[in-house]
Amino acid sequence: MAQALSRMMLSFILGVGPCGPSSLMGSRDFKTMRIDSNSGNLLFGPESVGPALKEDEFLNSALAHSAAKVRQTALANWYELWLTDSSGRDVGVVLAFVPHGQLIKARLNFVKPEVRAAGEWSTAVEDEMKSFHDNWLRGQLGEPPYEFHWGRIWSAVDQHGYSAVIICQYKCDS
Repeated sequence: MAQALSRMMLSFILGVGPCGPSSLMGSRDFKTMRIDSNSGNLLFGPESVGPALKEDEFLNSALAHSAAKVRQTALANWYELWLTDSSGRDVGVVLAFVPHGQLIKARLNFVKPEVRAAGEWSTAVEDEMKSFHDNWLRGQLGEPPYEFHWGRIWSAVDQHGYSAVIICQYKCDS
């Protein structure tokens, strides 16, 4: 069981499968999640992350208290946290930072808690989530493509593990 959960969590981080269960760490409630198209910040109620955020600042933030470091490489440190929005959907958030540097990527996955709790995964569920992600992005940013001075954002289904995800790729400071 533990190996399956670890594979699921790593799959979500890498975008190659279904996301891990919320029982892996604490979940934080927030009312609404928004994207600020001017700054690239992802707003979780009063808290936010974005391209100006440095890893050390994140680690001292309220969001970091419910996050777990899930992967470390020479190029990036990855943190995962789970949030719950006002509609009852869980939101898996994975943040990648240049070690001791800026946020370079955020991966978001809106999930119905009953689907995660049951551990039921299917391509139909992921297709439904992809559609939800697409509609959510349209409601936030209008019609794609979503290219900005701070980076870009898109909704995708990773074909390796067939996992729906929203990806925010931030430009690195020079």
